Amino acid sequence: MENKHNPFPNNAFADFATAWGDRPPTTTATGVKVRTASGETVTMDHDGWAALRAVCDGRSPKLFFNLSGQGFGYVRYWDAERGNLGMAARVVLGDEVKPGDVVRYRDGNRLNLTRANLYLARRRAVTRHPQA
Repeated sequence: MENKHNPFPNNAFADFATAWGDRPPTTTATGVKVRTASGETVTMDHDGWAALRAVCDGRSPKLFFNLSGQGFGYVRYWDAERGNLGMAARVVLGDEVKPGDVVRYRDGNRLNLTRANLYLARRRAVTRHPQA
């Protein structure tokens, strides 16, 4: 019996990922350009690409542009160790990212993962007002 809540019935996601295969980046003097599964072009530095490959056991990561449901999209990769999608920008920034940090994009372009475009901000504390 097929699960109607599974968006990838009969293991179609695995079939898609296998058929999609590794998409090698286009290398430039300043970095790399990589296409996501849905066709967007992601730009990053050579070091950022190397960091993503390292968390993917040396393989080219399969990148996805994942919409948040709040009008924002984020470049994600499949994190086999955790069994879900990881945030590519957090990997590019590396050890600088601490719990509670939020990655921001200087030019507003979430497909630009160059270190010069990324910076960290602290998540705002939620102020609770006492009930009257």
